[in-house]
Amino acid sequence: MAVALSPSDKKWRAQDDARTLATAEEIKMDSARLNLAQSAAKTMAEEEAKRAQAMRKIAGQKKGSTSSKKPAKKKSKGSGSTANKHNTFKRI
Repeated sequence: MAVALSPSDKKWRAQDDARTLATAEEIKMDSARLNLAQSAAKTMAEEEAKRAQAMRKIAGQKKGSTSSKKPAKKKSKGSGSTANKHNTFKRI
């Protein structure tokens, strides 16, 4: 959800975006600079892939797995209570 910006913040953001776009055009027109940026982007992507692999390992996921399924909850044993363990009342 986007945060509502004040008119002065909108103006500043538009000016900053214009500067960013102008810089991108300068880079595109300078082949040596573009090649260096593309090489840096490749290196950065490889580093991020290593970091993502480490995070997957910590999370217990296999490589390429993007599923966010949670394991099924175990059925509670007991007297048919439909509430969680902390509920002190039983349903009649």
